[in-house]
Amino acid sequence: MSEVATLTTILVRLASLAQQELQLHETVRQDVARVTRELEQIRAFLRRESNNNAASENNPQHQVWVDQVRKAAFESEDILDEYTLNFTPHHQGCSCSCFNLKARHNIASKIRRIISLFEQVSQSNQRYRSFVPENVGQRPRPILEDAYFVDEADLVGMKKRKDESSQLILNGNSGLEVVSIVGMGGIGKTTLVKKLFDDAQVKKRFQCHAWIIVTQTYNLVDILIGLIYQLHRERLEPVEDDEGILNRYALKEEVYRSVQSMTPLELTEEIHRLLREKSYLIVVDDLWSMAAWDELKLAFPKTDGRQSRLVITTRNAEVALHASTSRHHIYNLERLSEADSRTLFCRKVFARDDCPQDSLAVSRSILKKCDGLPLAIAAISGLLKNKDISSEWEAIDNNIGRESTENILQLSYDDLPDHLRPCYLYLSIFPEYYQIQRKVLVRLWIAEGFIRPSGGGRTLEQVAESYLKELSNRSMIQVTLTTAEGRLKTCQIHGLFRAMIRKKSTDQNFTSVVMNSETGLENPRRISVQNSLPNIQQQQGFGRIRSLLLFGLEEPLTRATMPGLFNGDFKLLTVLDLQGAKLDSFPPKIANLFNLRYLSMRQTEVESIPGTIGRLRKLETLDLKHTRVSSLPTEIRTLERLRHLIVYNYYSGNGFKAPEGIGCLAYLQGICDVDAEQTDNRVLRGLGTLTQLLRLGVDGVNQDNQGVILGSIQKMTQLRTMMLKASEDKKMALGDWDIQRSLRRLYMVGRLESLPCGREQSPRNLVKIELINSQLENDPLVTLEQLPNLVHIEMDNAYQGTELRFKSDRFQKLKTLRLYRFDSLSSLWIEDAAMPDLDELLIRGCASLNTVPGGIERLHKLRKLCFYDMSQELRAAIEPPPNAGTEYFKVADIPALTFVSLIDGTWWEETLTIDKKLNARLNGD
Repeated sequence: MSEVATLTTILVRLASLAQQELQLHETVRQDVARVTRELEQIRAFLRRESNNNAASENNPQHQVWVDQVRKAAFESEDILDEYTLNFTPHHQGCSCSCFNLKARHNIASKIRRIISLFEQVSQSNQRYRSFVPENVGQRPRPILEDAYFVDEADLVGMKKRKDESSQLILNGNSGLEVVSIVGMGGIGKTTLVKKLFDDAQVKKRFQCHAWIIVTQTYNLVDILIGLIYQLHRERLEPVEDDEGILNRYALKEEVYRSVQSMTPLELTEEIHRLLREKSYLIVVDDLWSMAAWDELKLAFPKTDGRQSRLVITTRNAEVALHASTSRHHIYNLERLSEADSRTLFCRKVFARDDCPQDSLAVSRSILKKCDGLPLAIAAISGLLKNKDISSEWEAIDNNIGRESTENILQLSYDDLPDHLRPCYLYLSIFPEYYQIQRKVLVRLWIAEGFIRPSGGGRTLEQVAESYLKELSNRSMIQVTLTTAEGRLKTCQIHGLFRAMIRKKSTDQNFTSVVMNSETGLENPRRISVQNSLPNIQQQQGFGRIRSLLLFGLEEPLTRATMPGLFNGDFKLLTVLDLQGAKLDSFPPKIANLFNLRYLSMRQTEVESIPGTIGRLRKLETLDLKHTRVSSLPTEIRTLERLRHLIVYNYYSGNGFKAPEGIGCLAYLQGICDVDAEQTDNRVLRGLGTLTQLLRLGVDGVNQDNQGVILGSIQKMTQLRTMMLKASEDKKMALGDWDIQRSLRRLYMVGRLESLPCGREQSPRNLVKIELINSQLENDPLVTLEQLPNLVHIEMDNAYQGTELRFKSDRFQKLKTLRLYRFDSLSSLWIEDAAMPDLDELLIRGCASLNTVPGGIERLHKLRKLCFYDMSQELRAAIEPPPNAGTEYFKVADIPALTFVSLIDGTWWEETLTIDKKLNARLNGD
């Protein structure tokens, strides 16, 4: 519930107030403590009620009361923000004694107002008045019933899934192994495992069989008793007549009587007795937590010499990794392909494999929203089956995901801990199918106050990334792009989940999405304006908005189209994201938004930032990426809370002139990109005080400034990512530079005398390196092969030699290798056991390389090989059958083999991979 998040924010603010206002009158201190206790109790009550989701949502009186709590919480937040805004000095020259006198008097009245608000709320709810806070247990949830399963006869794609996953069960070692089937809710995990469980070939491999469901609120004793009953039940004849049913009922009663007084340890011993010296197959369905697994696994005895399997289904990738015998025992269940989705849909609706012509367009739209989720397709098909295509399907299409799949989606949402709920609801602010960048989202969450320090030396950014990872592990977001080392880079939210959280966000006034100029809003807190600007002059309560984000606007941003922004009306604004807006100058009134923590003008035409930016003392992120800004005012140094300063333009290659005093920004986590050629050496030397820096970019490195730059960099012991770019037509001499051991990603652009080797041990943590236009005379692999953790190498015009040789046993972790524009390269060799994990090899613009890399057939894990802008001689050598080239069979087993050529001014991509069975026949196998 967003109310819980808002109350948490207010409690943090009150605690901060109590610590900072040391001169508060004792009466005011008591009032602060009083309202804090009240808010903590209301928050505990709301948490309990949200755990009993069905009961609370079906109680209209409770919903009215929650609305009252929400309004009181929002008004309290406004009161505290207005106090901060009006009674905190934002610039020099303020009389401190006058200020303190006013502030002490004002805060007393503000706290009394908050007390009054929540006293009214408390008195209006009888259930709350009788509520006693306690340790609230796990929330109950319904067990997934068969009604949620997709019929096996209808589930297309089952054979491939079954064949692949069955290998994990039937193959492998003797003894006990744990196999996990992992995927988001509704993707068909249980249906797949049920198919395997019932398969005759699978069943005959095991002597004992059982299936247990582990709910979120699982009871260990009940699960163990149920397992004992199933193991006994196998002795009965599998008949479904009255006698068989009565026999099973009698057995259940007998088992329950005999074990109901047993302790968990005694039940475990009984299960061991039943399974001892037997092979068994047991399914642990819907496992939600590692803690649950750690309790359950004790019940399953090892069976040395006998093949036994535990098959787990879970939504959580970390649970799967924790429980499985190894990573190789995890089967990730993917969404259905577009073709299989269509087939399933047609079977469910029309009882055939294709759709009638008049339903094609709307069916395509519906299936796109279902995104290959079998449960979603089955549920929506059930809605459509008896509806008129012409009159009702479109309406259902517009409201998809709000009814039939709601229980499944709600289940995943209800399981989120309090700290994740506002973070997840916040995703509703992004447009449909929007690719959400990890770095941007993390900064937004921090600015919104959703991220709390966790201790252990972790930064807020690291805590936020752990939240994002947890959402990914719960299959509630879709990872669409990863970094070289496998970190999430971009993600999006499933359309059905998005529909659910957008409704929740709107109902709770958490976020509001404006799609057109006619959208009406009342007292919104966070606004996402998409495609068209609303007529804000006619809107009520816009002066109290906390966040304003713009996406894909067509109109230019002017005083006429958004007067509130240009007139400074949004005084309490915390987040302002103007990315991509048609804006060519900095609106002066933004400098009066003293509450602002996040300001983005990314991809606008803004050319300069005024000195008044220094008023924004709370600013944490200033994002000017891909603008025309080339320098910053000296007043930037007063932004003492600034964590991220992003000022560079990939397209122009320009950084910014760093101002005097930038070294004062002690909290900076990232700064990109400083133009060293335009920045005084004294200022460059001052960068060395930014010891918390994790990311640094520097342009314009030359012989005059590189010593100062490297000296400053050596002091940045936390640095993770760095880019150095040489001045045009200059060389960087970095041979003696000792690269920090903390560094993980290094980008070097421009001519190099040699690769940095330093005097100390090599940077063993480096996972990614890019060398652009290095034009090295000496072989770079001599240095790179000393870096044992590299997973990604990209080199563009980096070496002038004629041969590259990847030596035996080197680059053991490398997964991606990209070689561009090695004009003199005529020989590329891969020795035995070099790059054993290589997944992708891209070679482009190497005009003298006319043969495939020698030894490429040794790369058994190579999945993708692409030749781009290469010689036609090489193209002829890899011509596939029937007119196979001389070297085709060296690359024939690579799953994705492509060749890209420029033909008549257009780049054409050819896929040269052929079917393996055909390849075998042509090869005479």
